[in-house]
Amino acid sequence: MALVVPLMLAILFGFLGVLLWVETAHDLSAAVALASTTASTFREDSPAAVAAENDTFYGTMRQYPYVDIRRFRCLHEATRVSCTASAALRFDRTPLSVAWPGNPTLTSAAVSYSSAYRTR
Repeated sequence: MALVVPLMLAILFGFLGVLLWVETAHDLSAAVALASTTASTFREDSPAAVAAENDTFYGTMRQYPYVDIRRFRCLHEATRVSCTASAALRFDRTPLSVAWPGNPTLTSAAVSYSSAYRTR
C-alpha cells in the first residue's frame, strides 16, 4: 500500500492535469475564434468592433480563475480579422500543483472574414 497509493495518486493528478490543459487550450481557441467572428461583423477596426471582440473574448475566459491572459490582440485588414491570444495555465492555483510544478503557456489564433459590403 505504501508504494501503490502514492503512485496511483501521482497518475491520477497527472491525468487530471492533462485534462485541465486540454480543456483550457480548447476554451482559449474557442474564445479567440468567437472574438474574431464577432469583430468581423462590424466595420473595419471601428470602436464598436474592438469593444465587441474584447467583450466576447474576456467574457468567455473570465470563468477560469486558474488562467492568466497574457496577450489578446486582433488585427483588422479590410474584410479579414485575425486574432491571437496567449495565456498561462496556472496549476499553482489548483490542487494539481502537487503533480504539475510548472505553469505552461498556451497560444491560439483565428481568422475570420466578413463581407466587403458590410455597413455596420
